[in-house]
Amino acid sequence: MNIDERSTSRWTRITVFTCILTAVLIGLHWSEMRKSGKADRDLARAIDSPNACHDGSCLADRLVKLAPYYNPGIGTQALTTGGSTTRMIVLQSGSMNRTQFPVAARIPEIQVYLGDITNLAGIYPFKAACSTAVKGACTVFRATYGTEITAGFMANSVNTFNLGAKALVVSKGDVLGLLLEYSPEAANISTLSSQLIPAVRGNGSPASAEAAYYQLNIPDKPPTLTLSAMTLIPNAGVPVIAAYGAAPKIVTIGDSIAGNCGVVNGNYDSVADAYPSPYLLSGLNCSFTGAWLAKYAAPPVYQDMGWSGQTSTQILARFPADALALDPNVLIIGGFLNDVNSCASTGCTARQISTIESNLQLEMSMAHAARINKIFVCLGGPWNANGSLGGTNGRMGSVDMVDSWIIANALVYGAAVIDPRPLIGKFRSGGTAGNLWDFLSRYMKNNGLGIHPNASANLVIGTQIYAQVSGNSGSGSSRAAGNSGVF
Repeated sequence: MNIDERSTSRWTRITVFTCILTAVLIGLHWSEMRKSGKADRDLARAIDSPNACHDGSCLADRLVKLAPYYNPGIGTQALTTGGSTTRMIVLQSGSMNRTQFPVAARIPEIQVYLGDITNLAGIYPFKAACSTAVKGACTVFRATYGTEITAGFMANSVNTFNLGAKALVVSKGDVLGLLLEYSPEAANISTLSSQLIPAVRGNGSPASAEAAYYQLNIPDKPPTLTLSAMTLIPNAGVPVIAAYGAAPKIVTIGDSIAGNCGVVNGNYDSVADAYPSPYLLSGLNCSFTGAWLAKYAAPPVYQDMGWSGQTSTQILARFPADALALDPNVLIIGGFLNDVNSCASTGCTARQISTIESNLQLEMSMAHAARINKIFVCLGGPWNANGSLGGTNGRMGSVDMVDSWIIANALVYGAAVIDPRPLIGKFRSGGTAGNLWDFLSRYMKNNGLGIHPNASANLVIGTQIYAQVSGNSGSGSSRAAGNSGVF
């Protein structure tokens, strides 16, 4: 064989090898695409009811209040201007983020309470996106105005406005505002409700201090709103501009562990923040629900309705409005460790345990009656102790009692149990046999509380939920059938 023949033979072998390698790589890629597609189909079958609307044609039937946590109230309170005004702007900005949108959405309908509508000629609803922030607090907003509403105002009533084709399109973290025009000029403004003064109260819980602003005699539709140039509404009053949109597929309700995604001045607060996301937040698994849904190529819309520091009684009080009214296909229920934290270090009394169990039972019962397709209930723990504080042996004994009750009763309401303890917990010396009371160090958030899972823990729990949903995907269960299984 001469040199040319050897060269040709060598290039032939190389070409054949390259073709084989290319085919293998294409096959592997195709296999991964099939796996990804199958996982998304598994999720769709797991969460969708047979009558689910996929083409948007039933959107009007499933409009739900997405934001804020607060509801429009009744009553009037004047804001004396000291002069006349032709335009007034109100910005529903919350320092604790409870007025921000937890999801990106199309908003075809809003509600707001109007008191005195004398001389009110028109209202421009608008969305405001943060353009400048200092230490996590927004100081400058960029406004995008909707179409003017010029009729249909009702005095001393909650007004509902259908925006129709001119719906506002909001992003996570946006807030709503109103630009009110008067003709002739108004000398005394009492257009908005008593929620301006005094402080509003949330669903079942006193509101932490919020910050909302107004400004008089403004130019027509200013594109930029600088808080330092506006007037702070006194007494932490927040004008409630309720926004309605398509129902999220998945909702989590509970305490800070339910979401744990919001970052305010370096602290974590899960209250429908700008950050409850179906995707990973800046590479962080800020919640186990987010870590679960990030595994899908097309994650469904997820809304976090956690409220940091709330007890099961407070969660129950807002459960109809903040969970059931959102009409989710999947509902994740959590939150009773704040109850246990209020017990003595030696543990909860029988009455305190009974209250927790009763609250959880009512939540599961209501969710089951609402025919939610899949219901998950979170167990408590791990929870590290700090002397007589935090998850003491006595308190963890109480947590175990509630956990055992959940496991024994969840299936009655078609609910599955999320049990993070075998995944992220470890045995505590001096505790009961087989306990998993303490965090494995690599899974605890280092914020001094010893109660919150970190990003690594959320990823582990999210992966377990993913496996459980995929494993049950073949059942084809409907809303009527409910859900079962412990994991």
